[in-house]
Amino acid sequence: MDRIEQLLKEAKPRVEEPETIPGRDSARSIVFSSDPNVVSLADRRPAKRTAVRVAAAGLVAAAAVAAAVVVGGNLVQQPVPDPANTGTPSISESPAPTPSPTATETSGGPLTTNGVECTMANVDQQKSDQVRAVTPVPEANWKYYTVLGCAEGWIAYETSDEGARAMNLDGGNAWYNLGRLQDNKRFLTDFQQDWASVFTWKFQGLNNDVSQNGQAMTAQQAMDKEFADKGIPVELRERLVGKGPVAAPPAGEPLPNGYASTDGRVSFSYPSGWKVQPKPDTAPNAVNLTVHDASGKKLADLAYGNQGSGIGGSCTTPVPYTVLDYAEVPLPYNKDVPNSVTPRFAYRVMETGNGKVLASYGLTSTIGGADGKACLIYNVVNGQEDSPIYMFASGPQMRPDLTDAEAAEQGVLVFGSMAEAIEYRNSQEYRQVKAMITSLTIQGRDSSVG
Repeated sequence: MDRIEQLLKEAKPRVEEPETIPGRDSARSIVFSSDPNVVSLADRRPAKRTAVRVAAAGLVAAAAVAAAVVVGGNLVQQPVPDPANTGTPSISESPAPTPSPTATETSGGPLTTNGVECTMANVDQQKSDQVRAVTPVPEANWKYYTVLGCAEGWIAYETSDEGARAMNLDGGNAWYNLGRLQDNKRFLTDFQQDWASVFTWKFQGLNNDVSQNGQAMTAQQAMDKEFADKGIPVELRERLVGKGPVAAPPAGEPLPNGYASTDGRVSFSYPSGWKVQPKPDTAPNAVNLTVHDASGKKLADLAYGNQGSGIGGSCTTPVPYTVLDYAEVPLPYNKDVPNSVTPRFAYRVMETGNGKVLASYGLTSTIGGADGKACLIYNVVNGQEDSPIYMFASGPQMRPDLTDAEAAEQGVLVFGSMAEAIEYRNSQEYRQVKAMITSLTIQGRDSSVG
């Protein structure tokens, strides 16, 4: 997983990471493969395949950096044939309605298109190497693929994690592969052609992470755009790769209760039944409190005015991290801190590599880590003079080596899988806590302080 995350992050624009943040070192690594048999970003993205990258770069904020895709050297550019029955590609603002399918499925039988069964037994592959041999997918490898759909002479299939390891694919399961029906009644996946692959739904989300590159696309819009840019009929998207992930519900939860500090500077709203509990020994003119739900479960800490310029923390080996949700919040911050970003609520997860997924949420003005990896994630905002840093979050920081007990103490959530972390994002508790944190206001300051 580490390898795939790194390759993906090298292939997309992102807001540049701070060179240093308190208590951690920047971790950057770039790894390339020269093996012509490895299905890598270079193999899948020849020199002419720049449309998506250029289009995405146009949407990036001024602080973004366009990361280059390394392309293999001496391959001859092949013209892309016009896909059959494409019409004029268009990008839908929301998932397109399912058209009447042309693929059929007989009782107990596989999908077919144009009279050909949509199975891996009928798929040939042509690698983007100097040999350019067309070979059938070996029967021993069929188990590593799943056919996602087929329609109007197209087939789409994905590679399992096990298959990517067994076949030594360098990030190969970051894509769905597509094939086109040929005159010999077999599907051909030609890896030198743009239309041979698109990012998976997971990586569409990562590649359009607004907290890193300023884009605001849904996964469906991103997939439709990639289809259009690569000459794949957009109207076939659902029948080839499905509808995609369901977006998180909006954070518009009713918040009938309100809190305001004694001097009126800091205020926020919170749900009925929840309790705000000030912490003892809070410094004068500072705000330091916790918020609990009706059962007494602590959901967030708020600290303002009593924090120094750093909170420390030790850095371990960087692991892949993902931003599962994001919302900008109009709050004061110190824009002169190197590589700062505008304050935002972020729900971020770290894949520890031991089967666990750690998660935390809260306000931040820094990105988690370089190249899609992080060793320490801070949920703090770089503030102005009377509060150099402040926080409203599940906890101030998250690192991948926490035990379950340490995670619970530090406000870090522990899940058994990424799917569980996404499921929590769709829960009422999450929607309420997001609405509460994003309701924070701090009076008497501009939105940025030099």
